[in-house]
Amino acid sequence: MGLLFTILYIITAYLAPVTFFGDWADYHIETGIVAVALVFSLFSASGSNVLRLPQTWAIAGLCACVCISIMVNGWLGGGPKALLDFLPEVAVFFLIVMNCNKKWHVQVLALTLFCCATFIICKAVYDNTGDGRYRSLYLLWQNVGGDDTYDWLARIRGLSFLGDPNDFAQFLVSLIPLMFLFWVKGSSFRNFLFVYVPCSFLFIGMYLTHSRGSMVALMALCIFAFRRKIGIARSVVIGVGMFAVLTLLGYSGGRDVGAGDDRLAAWASGLMLIRAHPIFGVGFQQFSDFNDITAHNTFVVCAAELGLVGVFFWVLLMYVTVRNSWETAKDPDQLAADQQKKVDAVNAKHPFLQGIPTLTEAVLTPAPASGGLPITSQGRQFTGTGSAFLLPANTAASGVNHLGVPSDDGDTETSDADIRFMAGLTVLSFVGFLTAGWFLSRAYTMCIYVNAGIAAAIYRMALDRGIAPPPLTFGQASKTSVKIIIVLLAIVWVIVHVDHYMPQ
Repeated sequence: MGLLFTILYIITAYLAPVTFFGDWADYHIETGIVAVALVFSLFSASGSNVLRLPQTWAIAGLCACVCISIMVNGWLGGGPKALLDFLPEVAVFFLIVMNCNKKWHVQVLALTLFCCATFIICKAVYDNTGDGRYRSLYLLWQNVGGDDTYDWLARIRGLSFLGDPNDFAQFLVSLIPLMFLFWVKGSSFRNFLFVYVPCSFLFIGMYLTHSRGSMVALMALCIFAFRRKIGIARSVVIGVGMFAVLTLLGYSGGRDVGAGDDRLAAWASGLMLIRAHPIFGVGFQQFSDFNDITAHNTFVVCAAELGLVGVFFWVLLMYVTVRNSWETAKDPDQLAADQQKKVDAVNAKHPFLQGIPTLTEAVLTPAPASGGLPITSQGRQFTGTGSAFLLPANTAASGVNHLGVPSDDGDTETSDADIRFMAGLTVLSFVGFLTAGWFLSRAYTMCIYVNAGIAAAIYRMALDRGIAPPPLTFGQASKTSVKIIIVLLAIVWVIVHVDHYMPQ
């Protein structure tokens, strides 16, 4: 029941409550749906270890910053209100993590998102062929002819948080990799029907949004997806070539493909706001009070509105989620080689550890009868660099999870390779989403937390099988998150200053 109400809540949120409830939408029926979903989800919360997830603490910190950012800027009553506006967006993360522990659960979520996208695309196309197209909420008419010439371009969009064509395109580009959850090796007709056709339909929807940021996201998606099979150089050529072809075909609807001076000026304003309000920012969703347009950069707007404390928790959430999926997607040989390098580096710095078995020796050590961690010849538990991940190679087959205790996920049809494949797809989904987010100000949209929930659910499956690396400690994740923030701030600063000195 928890999964059923979670799906119902996602559909209601993505298609907007007014679509289902009409005038009754003012009574916030969707709040009742998410409350019921949370109640039913509590029955499965004990097995999800949701309170131990670094993402949980990152979201908790983010919620606190949303509230505090308003209060420290002089509006004490606005803090709780901002928090109530933000909580429904992040609640979906916990609903997904607590209710999804099988492959078909994730497939149902992907199918739900695809159905929402299909409804919006079909509704927008239908409205554009009727007499009431200029009044349709699913169409945004934009003048691309300049101040003196009126040449109107119809761009499709959704409602609610998908009410901007760029937001809708960002959702679609992140959904395309998830369609490969239905891929079955060696089944050409099935793959054509359930993978290629839906992906083509989503691409058509992206084209009708005429979003320039989605072009860049598609290019990044192609480069990242093909890098292993054909190499980085060839994948870059394919990605750039695709971008050029889309430009020639008028993907942007006749608009300039460049970022625009107004957006870079907004980035500069964001940097100044960060300097003036470094701790908790100018307040949740208050950037437009200080600049004519939003920052058009997810990182900049989050740092400016929630300060460095708030953006730290946001980056922490993104980093941990993508890192877990990235590591889970690695094949066993690559993962063992990476871990062995870490062990060798430690042994090189500390010669007294030379007597401890290497990773290969530890993995090849037969598992003890208790099913726990392998025991070395010296009678000590081998944990390498303090990781509980170094389990015997037959861990998954013996039904032992990452804690060394028997696991019973009830999903015998899903192989370890399937879970790694799903994890890789979530990485691709984030590549598309975050690339588009570099040109959009969408740090709080529900799409982020749906994707993060799906990735966390798949990582949980991998942990239960003993095929994933252990979760990072808060300290480890925090150090890397701080480094990422410094790098991103430096990149924005360089881009803004290079543009300032470029001839206009």
